[in-house]
Amino acid sequence: MANEFNLRTEEEREMLIADVWCSKCQEYNTGLEEPHEYEGNGVLFLEGKCTQCGSTVASEILN
Repeated sequence: MANEFNLRTEEEREMLIADVWCSKCQEYNTGLEEPHEYEGNGVLFLEGKCTQCGSTVASEILN
């Protein structure tokens, strides 16, 4: 079941987009382009492209 990232508040979306680690850049808080939220095995994830290098980045969304 896919979850709607765009249904979150703007503040929540901004916080989630900023709270990512890019393994290629080896940097935290790189930001995401084209973010989307999905569920896998009961866990929510946020995935998108690193704004610095364009690599795919996925992060678990903790409640």
